Amino acid sequence: MFLGGTETTSTTIEWAMAELVKNPKIMKKAQDEVRKVVGTKLIVHKIGIHQMEYLKCIIKETLRLYPSIPMYIPRVSYTCTKVNTYDIHANTTVLINPWKIQRNFKVWDNTDDFNISERFSNN
Repeated sequence: MFLGGTETTSTTIEWAMAELVKNPKIMKKAQDEVRKVVGTKLIVHKIGIHQMEYLKCIIKETLRLYPSIPMYIPRVSYTCTKVNTYDIHANTTVLINPWKIQRNFKVWDNTDDFNISERFSNN
């Protein structure tokens, strides 16, 4: 159980770092924010983390592009239902693919781009 939790966290951090290396302007802005909030302190307190809005946007965008799990927990439909043009019968196991949802071109512009400034700056 502990390994699963640490693996998803470390993988997400690796994806974030890969995107920051590919986007030096975003990395510089994140570094500036951390330096502004943390300063010369050796320990970051909870209140300091809440002040790092740009860093939160980086995490959200990383999780949008690289969800930490490939599929959400399977669900079972209890009744017959219709989703768009699909008929889902009772007792059907339904899997939800977050990767596809989070790259839906109807919801997101430039779905494959690591875009911090517009996507999450107001959330």
